[in-house]
Amino acid sequence: MRAGAYFEALAGEPAWAIARACRRWLRGEVEGVLASANLAFAPSPPQLRRLVEAETLPVRHQAARLDKLLRAEPEGGAALSGERRAAMAARLKALSRSLA
Repeated sequence: MRAGAYFEALAGEPAWAIARACRRWLRGEVEGVLASANLAFAPSPPQLRRLVEAETLPVRHQAARLDKLLRAEPEGGAALSGERRAAMAARLKALSRSLA
C-alpha cells in the first residue's frame, strides 16, 4: 500500500526529478522546500511530491518561456522583409553560438 501511495503521488513526474529529490532528502538539503521535515524518517508521498515539484519548477518555467517565444508574432502583424529576416537569423545564430 505504501509503494502504491508513492506511485500515485509521483505519477507523471520525470525520473530525473524524483532521483534528484531523493538525493536532496538523503543529503538533508530540503530546508527551503520542507523546513519542518524530520529527516530521520523517509518523506511521506506528499512531501516527496513537493520536493519533485521544486526540482521541475525551473524546467517548467523555461518551457513556458520557450512556448511563448514559439508563439510570438511580428510586431503589428506585418511580415518581415527578406533583408530583415536574414539579419534576425544571423543575430539568432550568433546568440546560439554564444550560449553553446
